[in-house]
Amino acid sequence: MKHGALLVALRLQHDWSQKDLARESGLSQGYICELEKADEPDPSRKPINPSYKSIIALARAFGTGINFWEGQVDQRTFLRPEARLVNDMLQSPHLSDSSPIQPLLSQRIAIIPEASDPYLIYIEHVPTYHLIGEKIKSIRLARGLFQWQVAGKAQVTQGYYSQLENTQSKKPVKNPQFNHMTGFARALKIDIHDLLDLKKVTYPDLVVKVDRFFRSDQIPPELKKRVLSAITALYDLLTNPILNPSGQKSPAPAQ
Repeated sequence: MKHGALLVALRLQHDWSQKDLARESGLSQGYICELEKADEPDPSRKPINPSYKSIIALARAFGTGINFWEGQVDQRTFLRPEARLVNDMLQSPHLSDSSPIQPLLSQRIAIIPEASDPYLIYIEHVPTYHLIGEKIKSIRLARGLFQWQVAGKAQVTQGYYSQLENTQSKKPVKNPQFNHMTGFARALKIDIHDLLDLKKVTYPDLVVKVDRFFRSDQIPPELKKRVLSAITALYDLLTNPILNPSGQKSPAPAQ
């Protein structure tokens, strides 16, 4: 499946509009529209090569791994959005043991069918760098490689690669293309997940159960919709300042 069609298919699996995906990913609706048109022949339009940050943002929104862009199913994946909603609720300071929402949430999740996947590894983006060029440079030096060697193996120009590592320049490369990042990973002999600081994370059993439920192809879509509706209703109750006064946002500190 081509890139644009793949993105459309993933978006429709979540029953999202382009506007919904823009909200979930933090990308602009216009940019998503351009990505979805990537397969359409248009000599006046330059080929679109998403940045690594865009791929991470989309993968996190969909609850997939970063290789979704190539149509691959990853063992390492971000949490599904439905499960992330539950995780946000569990992490909320307003969901105390005395909150009536706590048992309601547990009851709702307890009745959904089990859907196991023992090979799934959850990841989250936890960058340890200001600019990715800093990390790439440090790895290159540790490997004892020259810039031209990495550039050649990654199939980019040495000038571009030098600019990437020069993070102190007036116009540093802040967001390289994802296909360039996979090339750098190969050249540096490092796993792309390690290069991008996509760390393994663990979640509570309730969250994992919800994630695997919505990820399963064996669960009827209508049942998924009903469960999502119930979870969303509890989330709205938790964050409603009228129905749940403790869910009000704290006032901003005085300046």
